[in-house]
Amino acid sequence: MSVCAVLGGMRSFVAIAQWARDSVESCPQLREQLGVLTVAPAEPTFRRTLQRLDAAHLDRLLGARAAARTAAANAAGDRTGRGRSRRTERRYAARAAPQPRATLPRSGTC
Repeated sequence: MSVCAVLGGMRSFVAIAQWARDSVESCPQLREQLGVLTVAPAEPTFRRTLQRLDAAHLDRLLGARAAARTAAANAAGDRTGRGRSRRTERRYAARAAPQPRATLPRSGTC
């Protein structure tokens, strides 16, 4: 949930907790994606959990995932666009772009 909040623009533990609370209350789609969560964790829970993470290890994991997704997209074919029309390039880009599983609402929106 904290990753969703950070991707939504939240930068402090208080903002992450506030985003989580607002999102859980107002966004049924997010609740469905997260499972049976009915009450968002409080700020101290986010703070303690995130402070325990090994930042270097998390960075390696996320970097490896990004590299794997990039390699998969590149393996799908040349997407450089040289010599293609904009219309053709948009069609190729739409096929290559990964589709998100859920949208990430900003605080107070769904």
